[in-house]
Amino acid sequence: VTLKNGQTSLLSLLLLLIIQNRIQKKKPFLAGLLASVLWYKPQIAIFVTLYWMLEGKRPFLKGLLIGGMLLGVLSFF
Repeated sequence: VTLKNGQTSLLSLLLLLIIQNRIQKKKPFLAGLLASVLWYKPQIAIFVTLYWMLEGKRPFLKGLLIGGMLLGVLSFF
């Protein structure tokens, strides 16, 4: 019902849970790629990005940057 009404809170929560799961399974690059999808809701994405920047997780940040670039390129089409 929330997605039908335009509220994406459930989708954000699901993405955060999947990202956390990927990090726990030692797949930070994939977690970063998934985190790039959170940029549809910048107030969440900024805090996730800042947290992992402070933690110094380079594979996560690489995935986040590559995912962001892919989304940027796709948005032109």
